[in-house]
Order: sequence, then structure tokens, then C-alpha cells
Amino acid sequence: MYFGMGPRIALNIDNFDTDDISFLGAETSYVKKSVNDRYQIGLTFSYGVELFFRKNFSLHAEYGFNISYFYQESTRIRITEYSGNPTRTDDYTMQSSGFEFDDTSALLGLSVYF
Repeated sequence: MYFGMGPRIALNIDNFDTDDISFLGAETSYVKKSVNDRYQIGLTFSYGVELFFRKNFSLHAEYGFNISYFYQESTRIRITEYSGNPTRTDDYTMQSSGFEFDDTSALLGLSVYF
């Protein structure tokens, strides 16, 4: 049986132009630009077992989880048109942060030692 722990640092940046269009009568609204930034820092933990069935061969199973603090900021520009003429541009930013706990996938494997 074994146990491991290490740092977790993650950065995710999405920046794209889009045409997310919605219609309401003669009014058309669409998202023109979207930017999403997400930062994480924390710890990752793993534990598992390794069983040797020969001197140089073993089967192992591992599972883990992450505990991290995150900060996320999303900015969107929405343009609204009425009968084809731009009438309003909305620019808004949403921010969120907090702690998060998530698990990792279970791993199964065969190890060969030389």
C-alpha cells in the first residue's frame, strides 16, 4: 500500500469569438466575444496498492483526489440588434472563487521491473 501527496497548479484560459445567437421576434441577440480565465492552486493526493505476482511483475490500483482554491473570471460581450440594426452592446464580467474538492480517475495497471 502507498500514499502520495503533491502540489496542484492549474491555469485555464479560453478566449474565443462566437455567434451564440438567440431570436425573440424582430430582436436578435448574440454573444460576440467570450473570455474565461480560471486559476487553481492546491494539493493532490493519491493512494493505492501494488501486488506482486512474480518477482518482476505486479498489478496496481490507484485512486486520488484534489483539494484546491480557485479563482475564475468570465467576460462576455453581447450585441443586441433590432431589425438588423445594432441597438445595444452589453459587456459584463462575472467572478467567482472558493475551495473545491474533486476526485481523480481510478487507475489500474501492470508493472514490469527489469
